[in-house]
Amino acid sequence: MDHPINKIAFPKLTFALLALVIFCVALDISIIGPLMPVISQQFNVPVSELSYLISLFVFFGIISAPIISIYTDRIGIKIIFTTLIFIFAISTLSIAFLTEMHLFYLSRSLQGIASGGIFPIALALIQKYYDSKKRGLLLGLIGSIFGIAFLLGPIIAGLLIQINWQLIFLYQGLFLCCIPILFVFFIPRDNPTDRIKVPLRELFLFVAALSLSFIILILMRNLIFSFECWVLFILIALIFKLIYVTRIFFDRVQKLDNDNLFFSLLVNSKFLPIVMIALLAGMYESVLLFIPAMVVLKFSLNPSDASFMLLPIVFSMVIGSTLWGYLLDKNNPYIVLRFGLLLSPLFLILLIYFSFNVYLFVFLGIFLGIALSAFIGTPIRYAMMALAPKQLATAPQGLISFLQGGGRLVGASLFGLVIAIYNESLLGYESTLLLCIIITVPIANYFLRNKGVFY
Repeated sequence: MDHPINKIAFPKLTFALLALVIFCVALDISIIGPLMPVISQQFNVPVSELSYLISLFVFFGIISAPIISIYTDRIGIKIIFTTLIFIFAISTLSIAFLTEMHLFYLSRSLQGIASGGIFPIALALIQKYYDSKKRGLLLGLIGSIFGIAFLLGPIIAGLLIQINWQLIFLYQGLFLCCIPILFVFFIPRDNPTDRIKVPLRELFLFVAALSLSFIILILMRNLIFSFECWVLFILIALIFKLIYVTRIFFDRVQKLDNDNLFFSLLVNSKFLPIVMIALLAGMYESVLLFIPAMVVLKFSLNPSDASFMLLPIVFSMVIGSTLWGYLLDKNNPYIVLRFGLLLSPLFLILLIYFSFNVYLFVFLGIFLGIALSAFIGTPIRYAMMALAPKQLATAPQGLISFLQGGGRLVGASLFGLVIAIYNESLLGYESTLLLCIIITVPIANYFLRNKGVFY
């Protein structure tokens, strides 16, 4: 049963606090890249090694999202959410005072663990305590705030490099330390669902498999192998891991036949369309990262200028997130998701073969961003809220975070391999976009053939 919006104290202020927490988490993702040169100089570490500041954050976020989500539905949102924000605040604040690089890696890992739980829980709060008729709009606003943080991150980094780059972590950490205290008063005490099974054996194997993949990635990166070799090796490891873990999921679900089991969401035919779309969304997010490099070759631009070519796409995704969120409150999520799945590959094709100059590329990129926002982020989250069991609020959102993160990792490896095979030529970059379109076709077809789950 939905809880009316007046069940939560000061709802507008509470949503504002949620938005600020999400903004800070997203800012910590986007701000590190531009800060790498000055961090490299201060800590006397090669810039190539600093990529671990991003990969550690993402990796631990992917691991923690489903695990924390499972226990949140069992223990309760209030205690878990306030604890995670405090951990994120302390780890952020510590970066302002670090003098050793290994401590920097540790802080980023803790940030990743906390961020993996913060986003699903924030969405679960909207589901549990806000009016269901405004749920889509609120989710859309959260998605837009996430995108705005990504846009502002490089700008803020550029300004602070001239003063003191550690100030952003100092002020952000101090601010976030106050948030848990406010949430203690604003978030009502919830009643955890004791009937939810916590599959400890599967969680252990799940973490072990992901950790092994990450260790292999580090080892192969530091050995003298060609790019194609280590990417192919990682893909093979991921495939075997997926087969092994999926078999465990099937065995577990068949033995227990329990709808409350978190991992049953992965193999239940009711949720498979959403599972596949979430993986596809992560792959689209990864392929967008290769667009600036493609633009350099396509229009003979400077790399610094080409980096701005993503801005129209990201900005239109920010606008589209709120727009689709508003429409989700008035329409079945199937309609919105169908729009995104059908138009996104269309605009990618136009971007590849019909963007004859920079201005046309920007124009098509705006429409591509609007189409992508119709299935990346808000619509998937909204659909999962509508389909998941009522007693599971946080766990399904954690599953979406895990799937999108996995899609990003697999997509980056797969598309990187294609680019390397074509020796980083324009044809290679265009082939990655074309491959993304090819992957979309069977997933969109399966989604369209199973629209009955949404009605």
